Amino acid sequence: MKWAVAVSLMALVASVLGQTDEPFPCCISRQFEAVLVQFGGTAVGGRGQLIENYYMIFFDHDAKILRVNSLLTGATPDATTAGYIIDDYKSGKRYMVDSNNTCYVSPVATAMPEPCVPSNATYIGKGVLGYGSDSLRVNSWQYIETSTGLSARAAITDDCVPVLQIVTGDIGGAPTELTNIFSNFKPSITSRSVFTLPAADTCKPLPTGSPAVPVGRRSLLF
Repeated sequence: MKWAVAVSLMALVASVLGQTDEPFPCCISRQFEAVLVQFGGTAVGGRGQLIENYYMIFFDHDAKILRVNSLLTGATPDATTAGYIIDDYKSGKRYMVDSNNTCYVSPVATAMPEPCVPSNATYIGKGVLGYGSDSLRVNSWQYIETSTGLSARAAITDDCVPVLQIVTGDIGGAPTELTNIFSNFKPSITSRSVFTLPAADTCKPLPTGSPAVPVGRRSLLF
């Protein structure tokens, strides 16, 4: 499976290139936008299910708000949904807008992700992606996610730009493994309009029993 390949990639990234000074856990930009491709696997009804998702992330830790535009794929090629989620941590509300432009509102389920590698993260080592002038050096860390409690490993550049994250643990009562690949990282927000909240009177309470967020969206940062 694709996620198994990603695990091998992470092992390669984590290989130590020599005895170098251990860097301090770093912080990424407190405001950024990025593209994230996510794949992995989980169990649904006792059977394995592939996760393949595509996201646009807009993150502003100072304003306490996070938006994720998503294209989620299901068990069949036709089971694809698009929509977005805005977590307004100041009000403690999550707004979910589906592909039919139907808005649901619910409490935010977790604390806002932090923009820093946890201070108690374990440093794994340096690694290189690519070769020669086309190579990218990264530092690899292992830690427990602050916002979810899941086990994670991440490859991050010397300038603290996230490249790769692998997350494992129990999500929604099912063993799950997710690989997040970051690209098009930009340490600012191009347009603040992405954080415009839906009008309160247009959003319905999330139906009882509905997941607060699709399984693949559970882990994006630290």
